Amino acid sequence: MQRLLNFENVPAPVISLYLDARVDQHGQRNFLPWVRKQLTERGQTYDTHSPARASFEEDFVRIARYLENGLQTEASGVAIFACSAAKDYFEVGQFAAPFERHRLFVHDRPHLYPLARLIDQYRRYAVVLADTNRARIFVFAAGRAIEKKTSPTSRLNT
Repeated sequence: MQRLLNFENVPAPVISLYLDARVDQHGQRNFLPWVRKQLTERGQTYDTHSPARASFEEDFVRIARYLENGLQTEASGVAIFACSAAKDYFEVGQFAAPFERHRLFVHDRPHLYPLARLIDQYRRYAVVLADTNRARIFVFAAGRAIEKKTSPTSRLNT
């Protein structure tokens, strides 16, 4: 999040793409046609031979390739931030929690509200279960356990 907040504006479009990457009943992700349609429509708003259009089209290709090949199977939400004119800026976050819906923002800096909302909704927390024989620690994030540790405890003899 901090790298996104520190993004220095450039005179080129910055793509912020949020996807609900959950699979359907057939085990397939269906967002790629939506992404291609939205990026095609948005790209056409720039002058054909402008540097902004060239940057946007380069980002479009990079995003499509990433989505075709780079997603982890357990990812339910994906956030991509891209601006090739800003030294090939490309940041991706894959999350166990989904975004509510697909959203595309194109502006002069990354649009962070959906990401901040996701982080706020799925805060990390820990649960400790302990008795006289052992302690178990569970760390939860995005509504599921992400880490488990069990350690024996020693009894104090007095």
